[in-house]
Amino acid sequence: MSATSNATLITAINCVDAGSTSTIDISNSFSLGTGASNELPAITSAVTINGGGFTITGTGAVSGGSGIFFIAAGSGNAVNINSLDINNGYAKGGTGNAGGGGLGAGGAIFAMSGAITLTNVGLSEEAGANACA
Repeated sequence: MSATSNATLITAINCVDAGSTSTIDISNSFSLGTGASNELPAITSAVTINGGGFTITGTGAVSGGSGIFFIAAGSGNAVNINSLDINNGYAKGGTGNAGGGGLGAGGAIFAMSGAITLTNVGLSEEAGANACA
């Protein structure tokens, strides 16, 4: 399945998670938008993402920004990302109010579970931040 934009990558990941495809081909560079409707869904199944040498650019440290890939594919499920540049990802932890703030981890990739392999993947300007001052 081809992904050419934020919206088509969301659709492709949803198809992977539903079991209707196992390969996503990025076919041009694009930027992710801000806000919940533009966040990529978690990758919960085995998948190969072929980047074709293109770039996905995140939102950076802005209101409504988010990390780029959240991988929760389950133990042993292969998640392969090839020939892709991932730039300007940002993960901000939650506020803890009276307690500690949430962990801000995984600006580009938060790898919770799965057998994850990155081949020729470039990462730049990635950041994570705890919400507590």
